[in-house]
Amino acid sequence: MFNNHELWRYGFIDCHSCKYCQDKVFCKRRSRTCNFCPHDWNLYINICINNLRLTTESITKQTKLQRTNKENAVSFDGWYGFTADTYYVELVNDTLWLLRHHQTAYVFSLDHIVDVLKFEPDIRVTYDVTSNSFALTLPKKN
Repeated sequence: MFNNHELWRYGFIDCHSCKYCQDKVFCKRRSRTCNFCPHDWNLYINICINNLRLTTESITKQTKLQRTNKENAVSFDGWYGFTADTYYVELVNDTLWLLRHHQTAYVFSLDHIVDVLKFEPDIRVTYDVTSNSFALTLPKKN
């Protein structure tokens, strides 16, 4: 299922919108490790995205994500110069490129979406339950 830790961190988990909460009887776990699943994923994610738009500051001077603190980076899988953060930054930058070329981009966490929102606040997001990913599109400007 979806990474509920991010939903908790951003304050988006509400047991009343979970499909496992029936007749005001909560699931047995009712914690951060629960199998939270809203009734309508796309409606729920759009509400989350609208709330993130209000709290995320846009970056207008840059066109892509850049990291400046590379000295504390730990190498990833023994590859010198490639870190887990390098892959994260490349995923966000590839997503921005795809969106700006009017293609659909797929990301896997709300953190990715928050970073994309900093550069492209008008994105549309849908959630694909089967692949557990978000499909991002950017509406064409007139």
